[in-house]
Amino acid sequence: MILRESGNFPVIYMEIGSMTALKHYVASGLGFALVPEIMLNSK
Repeated sequence: MILRESGNFPVIYMEIGSMTALKHYVASGLGFALVPEIMLNSK
């Protein structure tokens, strides 16, 4: 709701089956992700 209210709701989205791949996409600057906190500190 916060993104939608601010007018920054993403129109394009992807579903990624691997948290590791998702981290690499975000690190490459392809977007942002909402992930479980445990993934923030894992390698």
